[in-house]
Amino acid sequence: MEINGKDRPAIDLILGVKGPRLSAAGREWLTEITRRSMSLYEVREVKKGKGLLLQDLVYTEEKPVWVHEKSATEFLVQWDVFGARLASNEGKMVLTGAVYPMERPQALACLEEIAGAAVAYKIREVVDPRSQKADKSAKPASSSDIPADVQHQLIHDYLRKHYESWPMIPLPALGGKTSLQAVKSKKGREGVVELLKSIEQLEQRRPAETGCEPFDIGFLWERLGLKRETAL
Repeated sequence: MEINGKDRPAIDLILGVKGPRLSAAGREWLTEITRRSMSLYEVREVKKGKGLLLQDLVYTEEKPVWVHEKSATEFLVQWDVFGARLASNEGKMVLTGAVYPMERPQALACLEEIAGAAVAYKIREVVDPRSQKADKSAKPASSSDIPADVQHQLIHDYLRKHYESWPMIPLPALGGKTSLQAVKSKKGREGVVELLKSIEQLEQRRPAETGCEPFDIGFLWERLGLKRETAL
């Protein structure tokens, strides 16, 4: 904020002698939230109604931190990326305000710009089991006449076949290579990990969107010689 031709942090004016009267706790909280800048965080774990385990994607040297939060656990899932500011409140890390969810490609592009490099992989080009083509194959033509449990089983069977063949499908996101080919290089492995994270995001949202249980793709990580632990 510019005052008399000089830039001054707004917090200095609020906490200054001419600022509003605040309680000691209020002043301490305002001071605390200015100690950390907004950053991008990746969700590593979600416990409904309790909190989130977050990894800072900008300051990658920081260890994952547990954040006490209820409302955000209702819409965030593992591997989601969002912008937010954290602060310590009574010894617990909390979100200080709004959460700004971002699509993984958008977030990665932002990080690449910060690092001064170009985006190498376009995650949106992943073969999405919920694409129009997949939906046509997975959904029965006359679904209204088929019991829900049978529909869910048909979709599950389709997804199983799809994911079993997925490692052999050439993907634009991997430069036309299959996942099995891409994991042979460091850069390729990074791209495959991002694709697997994106698929798991889709699956974790499947119950809310379709009523079906999420399909566990843990076998894909194993088949491709990757471990979730190395991606954390």
